[in-house]
Amino acid sequence: MVESPVVHIVDDDTELAASIAQVVRLVKLEAITYPSATDFLQVYRPGRPGCLVTDIRMPGMSGPELQEYLEAKGDRLPVIIISGCADVATAVRAMKAGAREVFEKGGSMHILLESIQKAVQEDVDRRSAESEYDETLLRFESLSPREREVLFNMLDGKTNKAIAQILGISSNTVEIHRARVMEKMAAESLASLVKSCVYAGLDKRSKPLERSS
Repeated sequence: MVESPVVHIVDDDTELAASIAQVVRLVKLEAITYPSATDFLQVYRPGRPGCLVTDIRMPGMSGPELQEYLEAKGDRLPVIIISGCADVATAVRAMKAGAREVFEKGGSMHILLESIQKAVQEDVDRRSAESEYDETLLRFESLSPREREVLFNMLDGKTNKAIAQILGISSNTVEIHRARVMEKMAAESLASLVKSCVYAGLDKRSKPLERSS
């Protein structure tokens, strides 16, 4: 289950950080402020969804440097950069590194909040999809070799009679295996079973597809 999201606000301008946090909390999102990238990294837990709002220039590690550090660690937390200077080159660098947006300080707090909410929701959705992917593969591993054969034939749209002929077993035995497949895969319907299996690459017969980055 995906944890509740949190918005991390990293800015040495503590008054601005507090203002952003106050606005974020108005829409029932948790917000935590940090005066530096170092303070953020000391307590940050990568497994929790949300987004990072960080100043483009700070003492020590800058916002873009923090963004690149997280990227190098394989962390996909969405990043929004806020800037109090017209440093186009640094802003372009941040965008190329994957920042969602670059906002000027003093701009519309409403627009910034909308971007934060969108980033958070996309991160929650991504993590939920990845969790579903992992759970599907784990459930698949619990199937017996025969149950996997039945599953693959189910994904091909084969009837119980056809599966029985292919595997050389009775239709009643197929029905038993089919019921076990549905139970172990936690599928409420054949449609939901097919959807989760296709997403996890189980319809490819070989090893499941690797999750795209």
